[in-house]
Amino acid sequence: MNVLLLCSINSNECLVAVGGVYGDKGNFYATHPCSTAIEVYNIEKDQWRTLECTDLPILKWPGACVAENVAFVIGGKHTDGLNHRLSENSYMVDLETGHVAICAPPLTVRFNPTVFYQNKRLILFGGEDDKYRLAPCIEIYDTLTN
Repeated sequence: MNVLLLCSINSNECLVAVGGVYGDKGNFYATHPCSTAIEVYNIEKDQWRTLECTDLPILKWPGACVAENVAFVIGGKHTDGLNHRLSENSYMVDLETGHVAICAPPLTVRFNPTVFYQNKRLILFGGEDDKYRLAPCIEIYDTLTN
């Protein structure tokens, strides 16, 4: 599963696809690799381009949102195909260059959170911990200070 987001990059309306799992047979969530690429679709030009984000770790089920030409990727699980461990990091990806920066980690480590951006703030809620319990909190980050 990937996260599909609508945004504007340099005044062009775009769709941004973050993550995803390769494969379509069997238990592909456990055995097939995930994509570290971020796909950007320019609606006006009807054209996809791929950002090869080599510094972005392979994550399953991260939360993501886009704002001001960057994608924020938060949480998820690191995996080698058989073992999973929660990601303690947050990442900011420049949608023009593919440059990846590590951001402040969330206070509650989780996978599959909901993330959205409003008024220069990232709002993170929901998701599950490593024992599949729902994360019972909301976290708000000011993108100007952290």
